[in-house]
Amino acid sequence: MTLLHFFASSVCCFGPIYAVYKATEVSEQAGTLVLVALSSASYLCAQLLRSLVVASLAPATCHLYFVCETFTQILWGVMKIMGLYFVIHHRTALSFDADSRVLSIGLGWSFAHSLFTNLLPILSSARTVAFHWKFLYGALSANVSSVSLLTLTALVFLATRRKQPRAAATTPGILAAVLLLLPFVTSRIIVGGTPSTGPAESPAWWIQLVLHAAVSASVALFTWQLYRSRAAKGTSSQSASTSQQQGGGNGSTYPKRE
Repeated sequence: MTLLHFFASSVCCFGPIYAVYKATEVSEQAGTLVLVALSSASYLCAQLLRSLVVASLAPATCHLYFVCETFTQILWGVMKIMGLYFVIHHRTALSFDADSRVLSIGLGWSFAHSLFTNLLPILSSARTVAFHWKFLYGALSANVSSVSLLTLTALVFLATRRKQPRAAATTPGILAAVLLLLPFVTSRIIVGGTPSTGPAESPAWWIQLVLHAAVSASVALFTWQLYRSRAAKGTSSQSASTSQQQGGGNGSTYPKRE
């Protein structure tokens, strides 16, 4: 039974990430594993940097727990944005097309998050004799976090694209703020009013998970439509410029480059 719990928890936690990797074009291109590894390393560096900054700036005795917790969550959100921005605009990532870049970075970030967040609970599940709902809760929570991190990667990519007006980054920025603050807000509103219990030991934890999954899926769907619409605009503008250049070769002048 111990091995059964271990394999079940591992498949539920890391199986969807591997399925997305094999089902998309990421697994067919050479060099994407390097980008996935770079994204995972950036997640680890962001975690270490956040720990150092919190240990340096946060007071030793926090009289207002809500203020200190809010500061920590905002700081972690900033570290996420900085880490994703670094990987997205790294010279290794710039050698891939937009779809492969976003998928590889998002999968690497999600894998590192699931590994460092759920590895110890999965190992502890292998030592238990009886099944406990907290292991299933942790696996489902990891899947929701993977969707959220993949969406956040696409939003950072859309908000930091070069040669675009500043107004185009407003909508991705708002959606990214919703994803970053959602776990903290739901935990304070739903779980914060319940007694101190572990995950899956109270209905409030499951309500929070369902709400987090619903909002993350909604933001992911909206981000997908936004990503595709801007990709279509980029393709149409590129084809228009190509046709103008072909027309210029027949006697007309070339358009001026921006």
